[in-house]
Amino acid sequence: MSDVIEFPVSRDQRVVPPHASTLIAVHDELLPALGPERWIVKFPDYWVRYVSESLAERDGLEVDDWICPQTPSTPDRTVLFACEDGSLCEMDDERRIYRNGEQAVPLPLLDFGTPDLASPHQLALGHRAALLIGAPMRQSNAGSLWRLAIALVPAIVWIYAAPPLKALPGDLGTRWLARAKVKLDAER
Repeated sequence: MSDVIEFPVSRDQRVVPPHASTLIAVHDELLPALGPERWIVKFPDYWVRYVSESLAERDGLEVDDWICPQTPSTPDRTVLFACEDGSLCEMDDERRIYRNGEQAVPLPLLDFGTPDLASPHQLALGHRAALLIGAPMRQSNAGSLWRLAIALVPAIVWIYAAPPLKALPGDLGTRWLARAKVKLDAER
């Protein structure tokens, strides 16, 4: 692996305030995806409590953010997740990742995971995600030479769809996720 790429905090989007507790209203149509055990989620520096949009409106709750259904910015994209900095990540048919409609990383997605939980192929609310990106550079007698990088994403506030899995080159397995964890730990 040659690079670890940070997604910079989006300056034009509101960052979820790091209070002791943050209240997020979720559109009623999306609420079943949360599951009954995930109404309160621990983020690195604060807690998020998710409530239904109808409850927030009925009780006049003052919410810090809203989670609503999202339409992809172009027809060939799938909305993947929303981050705590307000950014929305998508993936196109070529597996390129977009953030707020702009291409975020230079290479297509190969794999993803949650380094803090040592969870390959899974995204988790309240945790930063790691994206393994890469593409073959050239072919040799020993096999393909790949350009690989890890993109670290801000903590995830909502998961709309997990990216489909793709076969990894060589025997990468989950070693790349351990490297992402080392990078995250060094930032703390």
